[in-house]
Amino acid sequence: MENIARIGLPLAIAFLFSTSLSAQEFSADMVSRSVDGKVTTSKLYQTVDKERFDSTVEIKPGTRMETHLIIDRRKKLIYLVEPQQKTILVNHVLEIASETSRSGPSRSNPCEELMRAINPIATKQQFACKQDGYESVNGRSAELWQMDSKLWGSGSAYLWVDAQIKATIKWTLPDGSSGELQNIKVGPQSASLFELPEDYRKQDLPH
Repeated sequence: MENIARIGLPLAIAFLFSTSLSAQEFSADMVSRSVDGKVTTSKLYQTVDKERFDSTVEIKPGTRMETHLIIDRRKKLIYLVEPQQKTILVNHVLEIASETSRSGPSRSNPCEELMRAINPIATKQQFACKQDGYESVNGRSAELWQMDSKLWGSGSAYLWVDAQIKATIKWTLPDGSSGELQNIKVGPQSASLFELPEDYRKQDLPH
């Protein structure tokens, strides 16, 4: 769970539930609501094999930091770009999940893909996923998934995967936090959005 905590579970849900091999390119606003009602907004850009999240994070009261989270699915790497520090933190959680899973995540079961990323050694005895029909989310058709896990005890997580863009557009977690994608605009995204600054210092996160 440590690697996921570094980038934030709401963000993890958004990118780990996008079935990128069949995804369409789009941009959207990601609105997350914490248990205490605090609302944060990030900008999301997605291509077939990459995602980018632009956020401003409060690292301490009165101090905020701009971050760009870039996920490269082909390289199985996550980059946390911090412009103020001119650093790039490299997260290998997707590599670990891929190496640990013998059969690999099922593209027809995004729930399993998320659990493998949260905990690469998680077994199917520790979590359960089921597809629970279809619902409309902000006028868009979405597949509803329910996820239960012994890792967090009671309560279920629910995820709505968009039928067109193949990405999670709404989610609720057992702790009461939630989020959704708004202002979805389908279309090509500029390759420059996913380029890493050459003059930034790279640092691997512990894994």
